Amino acid sequence: MSLSSPRQADAVRRVLAFVVRSWHRRWPLVAGLTGAITLVTLAEVLLPLYAGRLVDALSGSERRAALEAAWPAFLAMTGLGLATAVLRHVAWSLVVPLSLHTMSDIVRNGFGRVQRFSTEWHANTFSGSTVRKISRGMWAIDGQDVASASQASLRAQVAIVPQEPVLFHRSLAENIAHARAGASAQEIERAAHLANAHAFIGRLPKGYATLVGERGVKLSVGERQRVALARAFLADAPILILDEATSSLDSESGALVQEAMIRLMRGRTAIVIAHRLSTVRALDRILVFDRGRIVEDGPHATLKRRPNGAYRALFERQSVLAEGV
Repeated sequence: MSLSSPRQADAVRRVLAFVVRSWHRRWPLVAGLTGAITLVTLAEVLLPLYAGRLVDALSGSERRAALEAAWPAFLAMTGLGLATAVLRHVAWSLVVPLSLHTMSDIVRNGFGRVQRFSTEWHANTFSGSTVRKISRGMWAIDGQDVASASQASLRAQVAIVPQEPVLFHRSLAENIAHARAGASAQEIERAAHLANAHAFIGRLPKGYATLVGERGVKLSVGERQRVALARAFLADAPILILDEATSSLDSESGALVQEAMIRLMRGRTAIVIAHRLSTVRALDRILVFDRGRIVEDGPHATLKRRPNGAYRALFERQSVLAEGV
């Protein structure tokens, strides 16, 4: 293999360093495997030597003396053959767990990188994992163990606004009413007003009867997000989860959604997942995650003054970008 480019050489160095670190943690397996392979190699080297002695012994003219000389060589060859077979099985039995441990290290390392850098992973799994934790009885709401509550009652207590809202090929009114069956037209319209969606709906030829297309393809990203917020207003749940609700919006749509989100969070327990810090500045408590761990905890005013803090660095970076725009 040619290592003409620096990137190839660096890749080889990284792989070798990773293998050394992984094997160092499994040194008993590596030592056993190395010993078994060394002994098998030694047995295979000695086997032809004793085979030659056996042939020399049997080629003698006197039969009795030839047999007496051949027996030690024959027994040595038999022992070496059995030892080779056993040691090969030992080596393979050690190769399998060592390979599985190495693959586990690769997956764990790769998962950590994805967890840190992939916004898509973060957005697509946080809400789902939160709901799963609630439904599995791992949380208590107002001191009540959720394990004793029905799934329907739990879902009625939580409203979720994801990064990519799921809209159906139905009218806007039906999509908003999906949050609460039996909602009246006045309630749907009021929810749309609160979500800053009524204005754009009123400009449509059919208004609330407009079909949005599969997954809401006839609406812009900002319009879809405001329909999702209208659902949350209509659901009127005491617990609200906003999962990257403003990450894909332009400045104009983002401002409308931001205004509706602040209105929606009043009087509710809100869990907000965001990379845009403008979304979380007004929250009572902010948790900063890095590689799946909480590294900072506090309100916006405290975190932005913390020297060398992760939140402060991100806040300053986003402020510079905002000024550039």
